[in-house]
Amino acid sequence: MFAKMPRNPPSIVVAIAALLLLTTAVCAIYLPALSAGLHFDDAASLSGLAVIRDLPSTLWFIFSGHTGPLGRPIALASFVPQASAWPEQVHQIRLINILIHGINITLVAIFASLLSARSGMTSTARQALLAGVAASMIWGLLPLLASSSLLLIQRMATLSATFMLMGFCLHLLGRDMVNRRPGRALVLMTSGLGVGLGLGVLTKESAAVFPILLLMLDRTLLNRLPKPPHYRIWRALMVVTPAMLVTGYMLWRLVTGLMVEGSFAAREFTIVERVLTQGVILFAYLKQMLLPNVAALGPFHDNYPIYGGLPRGLAFAATGFWIMAAAWAIRHGPRYPLLSFALLWYLGAHLIESSWLALELYFEHRNYVAAVGVITALVLLLTRTPERYRMYASLGLSAYGAVLAISLLQVTSLWGQPLLAADMWLRHNPDSTRAAGYASTLHLHDDNPVGARRILERAMEHNPQDPGLAMQIANIACHMQDEETAATYFQRVKRQSSTGMYSSMVPDAIQIMLHGIAEGRCSGISMPEMHNLIERLRQNPGYTHNARRRANLINLQVFIAIQQGNFYATTARLEEGLAEVSDFQALASATQILVSGGRDDLALDFINRAKKSPPRHPVLKPIWHSRMEALENAVLELDTTTSGQESGPSASTGPMQTPEL
Repeated sequence: MFAKMPRNPPSIVVAIAALLLLTTAVCAIYLPALSAGLHFDDAASLSGLAVIRDLPSTLWFIFSGHTGPLGRPIALASFVPQASAWPEQVHQIRLINILIHGINITLVAIFASLLSARSGMTSTARQALLAGVAASMIWGLLPLLASSSLLLIQRMATLSATFMLMGFCLHLLGRDMVNRRPGRALVLMTSGLGVGLGLGVLTKESAAVFPILLLMLDRTLLNRLPKPPHYRIWRALMVVTPAMLVTGYMLWRLVTGLMVEGSFAAREFTIVERVLTQGVILFAYLKQMLLPNVAALGPFHDNYPIYGGLPRGLAFAATGFWIMAAAWAIRHGPRYPLLSFALLWYLGAHLIESSWLALELYFEHRNYVAAVGVITALVLLLTRTPERYRMYASLGLSAYGAVLAISLLQVTSLWGQPLLAADMWLRHNPDSTRAAGYASTLHLHDDNPVGARRILERAMEHNPQDPGLAMQIANIACHMQDEETAATYFQRVKRQSSTGMYSSMVPDAIQIMLHGIAEGRCSGISMPEMHNLIERLRQNPGYTHNARRRANLINLQVFIAIQQGNFYATTARLEEGLAEVSDFQALASATQILVSGGRDDLALDFINRAKKSPPRHPVLKPIWHSRMEALENAVLELDTTTSGQESGPSASTGPMQTPEL
């Protein structure tokens, strides 16, 4: 009844050759972007690569991730082999990202081939292979997915997709033999769940939709496959149960988002506004996926309008459409399997990141898995073209692929020229604060502070309430020795600090200004004023939304206390910061400052207290204790050496050698 995969070796050889040629071509199109710059969380998440020296420091980097609730250790571990490339040779890291995309193209081909054969959408094995290769070609060339590989940190998304695709392939292999070889089938499908869900969520939490997508497959394209009792029991335990847990978690987050005050304190929109806007964004994603506008693609979409620029009524209609479409597809999945599969896969893949969680509104990489189902459905639809029109369908698909390839090359070529890309992205998104910040930083590094300041001032016209822009202008004014302008913008930030909108640029800009003040610049702004600003920020829910943000502000106050020589304030702030996040580097640096100031007693006392606040993670906890012991021994050894030297004719001390993390 269903087409089997080919046993004819020449067919497989031709398919493999075509797939290798395609994958090589796509990777080659990505190569011009190797020289792209750093963005978003690249530095925050990967800077730990610079201190990897031994096994403990490697484990600390892998298991201390903070970009997701599970830490994403597998994704972080994948960066360890390129530790020597950070931060000067990041093109090596990006090259691995591109190779992962190439692997995923191959996995999409296998997945689409297996799915087309198992579902009966293709009548022959040869058609199934061709459909798989065609789907992987179109998917791999989508310009919308370029940022998924070009943003270093989005390896978390692409590698998670690798595990999910492997899991789907294992599931389809097992699903085909539930009647003939039930034992082997259950092993394969369970292995697929372990890889797709288990390894997937440890790479990026969005892989939690894996069991939901399996249910979507079962309801639509795989609905006609036999479902013997042992399969139904396995599905109830291994697929339905985790799917219900994920759904229950999402419903709990919906209720808390609606009922708990402050759930969206770090955002400029409410939960209702986010849901309505996502209804519009899902249409925007589809348009960019199938009919890409190269000029509108890029990493910066923080200026996406709430409701997507639509009036409230139309936004309600857009969101209502997706809800009704999902309900229709669930009900009529067996009758209209192809359309239902495309709808349910697209919406299921977006369930976590494009619904009601307090995440940012728009990111292109969220479509990396979602696009697999849409493109596979499109190709399978073309395979059902009547015989006399099939050649035209093939030519049309080839032409479409060529257009996508040209568009993708335009995107990657732009990314490979960071300064030009920054100016182009800012021109297309003049009210994006991130685009302005990125462009101004590049112009500043290009020794053009006047141009950098002008970019930020223009951005302020579009975003007068953004304190991050004002803080960056103040820093550039300090750099240009324009103390009056620096003080003016600093006061502007101060007025907005306790109740204004959250800006991720503010803490980084404060750190730069603190170093400037310590080095003798920004004479119009004092350390006490900076301390007061940070205190006001700590009253703003947006800056205290999670432990990492609170710890960042506290660490800035630690720096101020050290500069002021206030050792008691230093230890008090450090203890406060350690209660939020276990940061060994901050502790070691402050300890060295205390010892250098002759306060070994305070240093040892603080180390003893820090021993009582280790990380909760079972891998990090013993490393923390080991480093605390090493730090304590370093202080005691220096104290002993100093005492011995003081009794001799010429006492002298050197810097304390703190242990490396």
